[in-house]
Amino acid sequence: MSNIINDESGLFLIAQLSGRIIANCSVGIVSNNKRFLHRAGMGITVRKEYWNKGIGKIMMKECINWCKENGVEQLELEVVTQNDRAVSMYKSFGFEI
Repeated sequence: MSNIINDESGLFLIAQLSGRIIANCSVGIVSNNKRFLHRAGMGITVRKEYWNKGIGKIMMKECINWCKENGVEQLELEVVTQNDRAVSMYKSFGFEI
């Protein structure tokens, strides 16, 4: 876990409420190969009882800001296509299927 926390090629965020983790996300460079340094991948999860409260959007904004600050030109993620809520949020940030 300390490797993730101290790794400058990525960002790991945790959202807590009353000491309970309610969401987390991470973003990081796909590969240290020069050819891929412009690409990052990300993942995000929010506990169901905290959906529709803007937590995911805040975390997405932080990940996108990290990408901009670190010269990332292409941000990639995977999502289950039936997850309409997540797909809608990602599209609102300009992601394409």
